[in-house]
Amino acid sequence: MKYLTLFMALSMTLFTCIGNTSKSKEHAEDGIGQITEQQMEGFTVTDETIKKDDDGNVISNEKFSELMSTGEYVLNPKVENGKMLEAKLQKATPEQLKML
Repeated sequence: MKYLTLFMALSMTLFTCIGNTSKSKEHAEDGIGQITEQQMEGFTVTDETIKKDDDGNVISNEKFSELMSTGEYVLNPKVENGKMLEAKLQKATPEQLKML
């Protein structure tokens, strides 16, 4: 169950990040605008990542996983030096829910 929740959280993070790219990057040719494996590491939620709810309150890993598993939230990540420092949840918009 723990791995399923983590997988869901990581998947939602990926979809959110891809959904937030500009339309021009979606239509880029010759690999321009593609997300590299190294860049993807910055979008990985780890135990060291600070997790926050939609009000900005720090929450536990368990609470974070619980909220992410509802499918009602997307991540607003704070990435620095290729590492996700903070994963703040925000309520997904109807458009974001369609993408998930």
